[in-house]
Amino acid sequence: MLTIGSCNSRYIVSRDDPEPERLRSRLDEIVRQKLPAALASAFGGGEPPDGGFWFIRSLDVALAVNTAWDDNEISLRWAEGIARSFSAATSDGGSGALFFADRAAYLASYFVRCADGSPAREWFFEPFSGFSALPASAAVRSVIEEETEAGGTALVRMPAADLEKVLSMLSDADARRILLAFGGRASAAPAQPASTSRPDIPPAAGARPATDFRDAPELLLRTWSPPRRALSEPAEALFHYLAAARERPDAAAMALAQAAVALTRLARRLQAEGPSARALLAALAGGDLATLYVVAGAADAGALRALLGVAPETIWRIGRAVGAQPAPLEDAQITPATARFTRFGGAFLLLPYVDSLPLPAATDLPPPQAADPESAFRFLVLVRCFGAERFEAAFRDPLLRDLFRIPPALSPAEARAWESAVAAQSAAGWHPELARWQAAVWPEDGGVFALEPLPGGEAVLLDAESGVWRWRGGTDRGELARIETLLPPDAALHCRADSLRSSAAEALPGFRIRAGDAAPTFERFAEDADFLEAESGVAARIFAPAAQNALRAFAQRLPGFARSGLPYLHRNFLDLTASLEEFPERRVVRLGRPPLDLVLSMAGLNRASHRLRGPDARPFELYPQE
Repeated sequence: MLTIGSCNSRYIVSRDDPEPERLRSRLDEIVRQKLPAALASAFGGGEPPDGGFWFIRSLDVALAVNTAWDDNEISLRWAEGIARSFSAATSDGGSGALFFADRAAYLASYFVRCADGSPAREWFFEPFSGFSALPASAAVRSVIEEETEAGGTALVRMPAADLEKVLSMLSDADARRILLAFGGRASAAPAQPASTSRPDIPPAAGARPATDFRDAPELLLRTWSPPRRALSEPAEALFHYLAAARERPDAAAMALAQAAVALTRLARRLQAEGPSARALLAALAGGDLATLYVVAGAADAGALRALLGVAPETIWRIGRAVGAQPAPLEDAQITPATARFTRFGGAFLLLPYVDSLPLPAATDLPPPQAADPESAFRFLVLVRCFGAERFEAAFRDPLLRDLFRIPPALSPAEARAWESAVAAQSAAGWHPELARWQAAVWPEDGGVFALEPLPGGEAVLLDAESGVWRWRGGTDRGELARIETLLPPDAALHCRADSLRSSAAEALPGFRIRAGDAAPTFERFAEDADFLEAESGVAARIFAPAAQNALRAFAQRLPGFARSGLPYLHRNFLDLTASLEEFPERRVVRLGRPPLDLVLSMAGLNRASHRLRGPDARPFELYPQE
């Protein structure tokens, strides 16, 4: 196809010509109406004589015509003049003419110029001017998505240095989209030219079919070599895909793309972990999805699961080729961990929130039975989160006790006595720490608080927005004065009880105590306190508020359930069983399914990983039970 971007004609006519404007109009009309057909004839059907793509910046054509000729004759002579000028321009090697063997060669040049950062300055890339406002990575990806066949051929043919330069320029997202575009084709690389392969002729008897996924890893192994440049993981997967497609253009593209992603992830995992990663190869060879998730973790298992159907001997050859794993497969068999069970599976959902709570200063008081003070505090807060009715059952649960290293001989009565001792010495200093923790967890609260009287001469300070307990103590002036350090300077403090409001006004002269209360907030407090059985006394001033705050922080992660009462949260999200399997590098938790398991999934809470403070740095990895 011959394309002329623009035609600038200059006509020189005799001074004596009576109608020069009429002649100009006639010749312009010949250009528009007659010249295209004449050019098609002069160029042999419209194709340049050497094939491929020629880009010529300009052609100067000098032509003398007789105005007595008819229009067809003039257009023919004009086309012949253009053909002569074209031949001269393409034969003298001038800088104004460039040749590309085919569309793929043209795209390859564009991709390399994008990697160099200079495509917009090249006049022969004007067809891509619509991509000039995009980043180079997005421009290459957009062209390949529009012209997947030619774009794939361009990358497959590209010299290694140019290919790695282009791939190193791609963003992770664009590299993934390019690989997805290639994977959507029927074959991994363009079909052979029509002269060597005709679609209407069936393959010869016994011909090998296009590669399916079972063959794809073998094909990748034959062509596997690490890139010389540092590439991102998606770009490296694309690199290995193209190397395999270069050898087997008829390979099933989707199978090859999936295998390239899986092998690239496996190579990086094996190289990072060294000999300790042999269990990963054994899990893949065993073909069990659950074991793979246990060993590889959720982040990697999704990419690696495509290899589960590959023959075990191939898996180990892959390990030797891409990860330098020399040990025989039989030496890497996994010894399954013994699973332990608990009916208090919701504890694993609450652990991060309990772990982040501030510690009372008096946890340096030694607990009975030589328990660790910090572990004992967090354990007692956690078991309170299951409500007063289940406190002793949760307290005696052997799995929960072992997680916090609680001695078997420690009784609930001894634990409550230690709670009271800690609360008596730490309540005053712990409430400001709790207020700072709350400000970090609920940074957008409106600064509206309610001071409510409680039986037994106590009062509670509530955050009206989140419903969390900020303080609990006596109603004398000295106790109420402590609230001053717990409130932001512009806080609004509501109090419905006249006597308490009067005492608070004397104790807090810097605050305006407003009449009235936040009724829904106090109703929520009553429901929460009833669930926790937060009886009066010094122990209720630390451990019950800590449990309520942890539960409220958990509820905040549940879309639409941030203000639900604690009984509702327990019944619908936390009342579930769980199993725990411990491995040298991780602890795997499989959670049962509570009534609103779908909401947990939407929030990502039942597929999470978290590490706790303490000497055991192994993460807890949470998965729903199959």
